Amino acid sequence: MNIKKTQNVSIPNLVDIKYITRLTGFTKAHIYNEIKAGRLAKPIKFNRCSRWEVKDIANWINFYIKQGVNQ
Repeated sequence: MNIKKTQNVSIPNLVDIKYITRLTGFTKAHIYNEIKAGRLAKPIKFNRCSRWEVKDIANWINFYIKQGVNQ
């Protein structure tokens, strides 16, 4: 896994579904529904493993934050 160093904090460039579910509290089913709806980028596949770029997850989370602010 590639790691970026930012102010003494290691941030992975690619994250798995387990990381996303812990970060957001959403279920796997909800995350895959978000992909089907086009709100979350499709994962990068490595054989049977799926990984998402951190920037895509951040953009998706920010979309949810903005939706909550705009309501």
